[in-house]
Amino acid sequence: MIVSLVLVLFSISNSVEGDINFSFDYNITKSNDTTFTVQYYFEVPYSKLVFLKKDNAFIAKYQATIQILGDEELLTGKFMTKEIAANKYEDTKSSYKFVNDSVNIIFYTSQIKGKKLVSSAEIKDLFSNNFGKMHFGFTLPDMTNMIKFYKNHILTPKHIYSSEPSKTETLSINLEIYSSIPRTCSLWVQKEVNNKQIGSIVRKNTKSVVLTSFYQLKPEDHFTMIDFSFPLAQLFKNGSGPYSIVVAGYGNNYKKVFETKGNFTIENSFFSSDDDYFEMVNRLLYTATDLEMKQLKSIPANKRDSAWTDFWFTRDPNPTSDINEGENEYFTRIDYCIENFSKGDRGYKSDRAKIYMKFGPPDADESTPFERYSNAYEIWSYYSIGKQFTFVDSHGFGVFILYEQRNL
Repeated sequence: MIVSLVLVLFSISNSVEGDINFSFDYNITKSNDTTFTVQYYFEVPYSKLVFLKKDNAFIAKYQATIQILGDEELLTGKFMTKEIAANKYEDTKSSYKFVNDSVNIIFYTSQIKGKKLVSSAEIKDLFSNNFGKMHFGFTLPDMTNMIKFYKNHILTPKHIYSSEPSKTETLSINLEIYSSIPRTCSLWVQKEVNNKQIGSIVRKNTKSVVLTSFYQLKPEDHFTMIDFSFPLAQLFKNGSGPYSIVVAGYGNNYKKVFETKGNFTIENSFFSSDDDYFEMVNRLLYTATDLEMKQLKSIPANKRDSAWTDFWFTRDPNPTSDINEGENEYFTRIDYCIENFSKGDRGYKSDRAKIYMKFGPPDADESTPFERYSNAYEIWSYYSIGKQFTFVDSHGFGVFILYEQRNL
């Protein structure tokens, strides 16, 4: 007996409840007429988990719980507990590091027949009360085909890509068709345009096709796999915003027998906006000279990308890799300062930020809140370099000034 395996992928756009924002997708596999498998895969930022020091590493633990309900009755589910180890404290706060994981759940057609299906996914941090939860309704599709999104051959649940990618970054689409009906397939990438003016007529919510491909299928094929890849930089000229990939299959007499669609987004680039670009240059104050910042600001918009790359190339500790670790590390610290030192204080320009940007996270951090007869203060200790810094909030407004620096 030949068992057909069919997958259909959906992108989840529902918002996440709770403290832990995670990206999430799922697909459905049908191995026979009675059994289904739902594969859930998700991406959790390290910065949303609590890490504890253990020996020479930092450890986080989380629990993932997946449930499928039919008519509000629990049909099946699964949970798992995972431990993550980070070698450096900076990694635990990094916006560039993620947990990538997946869960498979098997259920039977008899369990769900005629029922309204709802699924939920929850990520719970086991070292705190933080959690993230998402729920959504779903139906079983006709199991004709599937679309999966990959960036550099890695699944991307978020489906969001930078409009300033490196030349090596690729977007890949994987499509599987389990049918002998289609003879040809057409694939096209289209960008959504809210308003498009043609002469004196304004057309709203139009779509502009930016990429096309065509596949001829053999009549005897009962299983067809299409892998479509292209450089993300190829989309740059089309700008940021929502995109979609559409695949249609045609049978005899060019009659359409199926169509499937997947959505993704190209993010805005700070190079194209004067305000955003100048702000990013301002954030270089801990690594660039005044002259370098002035020169970067004078660069024309169409040359900012290359000028920015040249600037960071000289600060790249490993130029042979695809990622500039120096740039990533710098802006990871900047992001941390903005997130943690902006409430009442001056964010990445605050006194605490000046020390954090120079020395990184402290080995020990003693914090005392404002009390009736004493000011709030923080004491940062760096045992590896033998230094200690004391910051005091003298006025109770959250502005911590560097009060004392001493050697340990």
